[in-house]
Amino acid sequence: MAEVVRDIVHVLVMLLVPLIIAGGLVWAERRLLAVLQDRQGPNRVGPVGLLQVLADTVKYSFDE
Repeated sequence: MAEVVRDIVHVLVMLLVPLIIAGGLVWAERRLLAVLQDRQGPNRVGPVGLLQVLADTVKYSFDE
């Protein structure tokens, strides 16, 4: 039984780590581009641009 739990945890880690890294890289890229272009977005939306993802999610949810 312990081996099954260990395998499940291992699979979850293998799935979540790349997703977290990809999210961080996307945020860093958007933040850098916003600073370079001095535009609204990850440069100024919320604390250190973290609300930009939420704003994009809402925008894409209602986009036709």
